[in-house]
Amino acid sequence: MRVEWKEYITDLDIPKDWKHINGLHIWIDSHDPKVRTANANNIIGLDQGFMPRFTVQTANSYNGCDDDHTWIFETDSYKDLLDFVASKKEWAVLKDGIWITDPYYDETGRFFVDPIEYYGLTKQDLKDYGSIERGE
Repeated sequence: MRVEWKEYITDLDIPKDWKHINGLHIWIDSHDPKVRTANANNIIGLDQGFMPRFTVQTANSYNGCDDDHTWIFETDSYKDLLDFVASKKEWAVLKDGIWITDPYYDETGRFFVDPIEYYGLTKQDLKDYGSIERGE
């Protein structure tokens, strides 16, 4: 059974203003339980039920820019997903002509940095950003 991606979201009202922001990568599974069960079996080898419909990881994790490949949020509730995404405020700073969207990486996006030391941010800036706590 082949299901096209566009069929996974036919029951969702995806916000028009969603774009590549907030450093998030959102995985959306099908609304069809049969497809979700097949996906879980194909992806992680489960024959018992299925994974959460919505799974979020950082874009850096998804793109292989860091070694942390964990999920930062999982839910079956679309409302909870929308609330989670809304809680992650857009943050960006212009450095050397490049917009930086993840304060934990340098302007190349390849090297981990201390955002307080490197960009001069405060702990409150990071809290407002909705960052994933790294360390303290």
